[in-house]
Amino acid sequence: MTTHRLFSLIALGMTVAVSGSLLSSCKDQASAKQHGEMPAAPVQVTPIIHENVNVSEEWYGYLRGVEDAAVKPQVTGVLVEKSYKDGSLVEKGAPLFEIDKSLFQATLDQAKATLAQAKAAKAQALAAQGKNKQDVERYAKLVASGSVSEKNLTDAQQALKESEAQVLQAEAQIQMAEAQIETARINLEYATIKAPISGIAGVAAPSVGDLLSPANQNPLVTVSSINPIRVDFAVSDKTVLETLGKFKKGERNLDLIPKFQLILPDGRTYGEDGHVVALDRAVDMGTGQISVVGQVPNPDFVLRPGMSVRVRAVTETIENAALVPERAIVSVQSANFVIVLGKDNVPSMVPVKLGPVTDVKVKEENGKERVQPMQVITLLLPPDKMLPAGTQVVVQGSTAAMQAAGMHKPVRPEPFVYSPPQPTIESKSSKVSETADGAAKDAAMHAPAAGEKSAPSK
Repeated sequence: MTTHRLFSLIALGMTVAVSGSLLSSCKDQASAKQHGEMPAAPVQVTPIIHENVNVSEEWYGYLRGVEDAAVKPQVTGVLVEKSYKDGSLVEKGAPLFEIDKSLFQATLDQAKATLAQAKAAKAQALAAQGKNKQDVERYAKLVASGSVSEKNLTDAQQALKESEAQVLQAEAQIQMAEAQIETARINLEYATIKAPISGIAGVAAPSVGDLLSPANQNPLVTVSSINPIRVDFAVSDKTVLETLGKFKKGERNLDLIPKFQLILPDGRTYGEDGHVVALDRAVDMGTGQISVVGQVPNPDFVLRPGMSVRVRAVTETIENAALVPERAIVSVQSANFVIVLGKDNVPSMVPVKLGPVTDVKVKEENGKERVQPMQVITLLLPPDKMLPAGTQVVVQGSTAAMQAAGMHKPVRPEPFVYSPPQPTIESKSSKVSETADGAAKDAAMHAPAAGEKSAPSK
């Protein structure tokens, strides 16, 4: 049995299932033939479009700052002042909180006094060292002349060693006092808690009068650097291999990965494109995905950390793809077909393989352009049976077209006019048009407006 004959039988079978009764149809045809040939059935058609199609994928992701610094106290004390406005932009080093400095200032003053004492002790030890050194030199001469005993020289030498040790001890005390001063100075500086990075400072957790301590693990506030802002998402290992596999050897630079778009929670596409800055080192064996870090400009600070977004990127370009309206697809069990018009407008069914659905700008008869979802198809025909350019495909009236195809009869083509689906009206948040008779607005909030059809929610 030939392929054409097989498709004809399938078409006849579907016609019987849709129309309900083949016997009734034959009876009507016989009655019509007594008075002449049956008129051709009207169908809506549109030409198959051929153009390059970018295939995109989407992944769910979350935004975060390039740097998210959790600010914590490094000294213990009472909070006496908050120096910034919640949610404001702060510069690195700007004061955020002030802890009571009186205790730290007193500790610093005490360390400075200790340093002064150590320096005085060193001066005293140096004076004693000098005196003892002179005594050793004097007694050495007297012992040589026999004027004094050896014991006097020995005692002087011992006193010199003790004075030298006192000098070393005083120097160590000076170093200790200087270290105490530095520690006290650092703690005094820590009493002013400053922004570690430039960015947006969140809402402060403590209140003035609270006792702050490094032992508390909760941050006082988090400062986030969000221009640019980062987005974390995960892609399959297959996507990574396909993307990196397109690069030549030595060209696997992340800058060469195509840029991506962000789809915001309200469905809008963000105005700035992002780019990939990092791929994780390993694939998660549980999910088969690898973590990706992207970066997006955020000059107006519209994007904020923690926001959930969708990341959309072009992963493939189909060159000279065949495109038809989604309604043109006819499914027969597990097979898909389109109905095309041949010579003398006689329809025939052509098997197709479905690709992605994409939005395409289509010109209307009035010259205006409109965006319409179109199905990418691959015509399953041998090379010598490929369809010529401009071939018309049936969009509306497929039942009549299949019946005509089964009987090798022509149809009457009419231009297909696309009408987009009506948006769904939500009961609580949708805007409702007022009716002409002034019906109550509350009632209108729970039903579609007159003449409007509800479409399934996405």
